[in-house]
Amino acid sequence: MRKESSDCIDIMHLRIRALMILASAREAAIDPMPAEALHKLAYFSNLLAPLWNAPPLDGKILRLKRGPYYPDLQRQVDILVAMGVIRLNNLRYKKIEDQDTWHILADYSLDIEASNPILNCILEWEEERNIYSFIRELVMAFSMMSDDDIGRAETQDATYSSSASGYGNVIDFGEWQIDNPSVNAAEYFQRIVPDKIYLSRSNKLKLFVDHLGYRMASGESL
Repeated sequence: MRKESSDCIDIMHLRIRALMILASAREAAIDPMPAEALHKLAYFSNLLAPLWNAPPLDGKILRLKRGPYYPDLQRQVDILVAMGVIRLNNLRYKKIEDQDTWHILADYSLDIEASNPILNCILEWEEERNIYSFIRELVMAFSMMSDDDIGRAETQDATYSSSASGYGNVIDFGEWQIDNPSVNAAEYFQRIVPDKIYLSRSNKLKLFVDHLGYRMASGESL
């Protein structure tokens, strides 16, 4: 019974995370959001959660050439589509290089009438308001990038692109061990600014995302 209760909580957290990302994308005027971008932002929301003193929903990820992908999150997104909470368009097939299979992908946006009552209920909780403020800041920072750059942002991320983990291996940045080079990089900005300047967590997040964009624009590689 305890296991079933835990599974239900995990499912709800995944659904809430999807709703928060898509609600933030609507505010940032980058919806409908391609499935690929949704999974990348879900990855960065897990990776950078410590900046908000929040635990990641998942502190590990399988390193794939296609980029971050969460099967459990996708399953919950599909259920929310069936429930009418999320709308999809631009349905398409895409060959997945790592698995030599084809996946059905789509672009996602929220049905405002169906999703707003759910979000309003979620945001009654202080902890969820804190998480939502983080997700909004994250999505807003990434919205300054082009679609192509969002689509390859993980290639410049110190955690995902680390040579310590080959493709097909699990990257652990907060599950069993605390080793998060990306958060370390975000925190590093505080050490290189003049002493009298204090960087807020929002500043560090934006500087981190801007740095990813700079590296892609300059053609640098890790």
